[in-house]
Amino acid sequence: MVSELADAGWMARCVGRGELAPFSAADVAELTHLLGSRDAPAGTTLLPQGEQVEHIGIILRGEVELTHRRRRHREVLQVLHPGDVYGDIPLLCSLPGPFGARAATDVEVIELDETGPETGAVPFSQSTVAGRLGATRPSVTRVLKSFEQAGCVGLSYRRIEVLDPDSLQRIRD
Repeated sequence: MVSELADAGWMARCVGRGELAPFSAADVAELTHLLGSRDAPAGTTLLPQGEQVEHIGIILRGEVELTHRRRRHREVLQVLHPGDVYGDIPLLCSLPGPFGARAATDVEVIELDETGPETGAVPFSQSTVAGRLGATRPSVTRVLKSFEQAGCVGLSYRRIEVLDPDSLQRIRD
């Protein structure tokens, strides 16, 4: 376990922080304009430890803690600030997150998602969708199951595939 914690700490501090962050202020402004941002209250899990990372986050406002949880003990590996990036290394290396990211204060972030527009599929778990919507997993599951029964989406492990975008649009309207 000590080795796992040391590896997670090294990865958390490795790149994408402070002056090494891969985006300039102009890049961040353009990404915010194109993609929008997400507000999350203090205490919100932004990346769960041990799960496949599905997005890279860029902090616009607030502080984010990179943490490692072992049993009931959570250790803060690093505190990130505006301009810092999280989730980059695990996503790019296709690794389960060796650490979690949690809003230490109220935050505003940009989330660069890994999506599959060519297939109409997104690699999100229902828990991830619920977290992004600020909803409960059971309520998201009920809605997605109704969409699946209507033939609009296909659901599989950590994947939601849009089968009939026109029907989804009609349901939304």
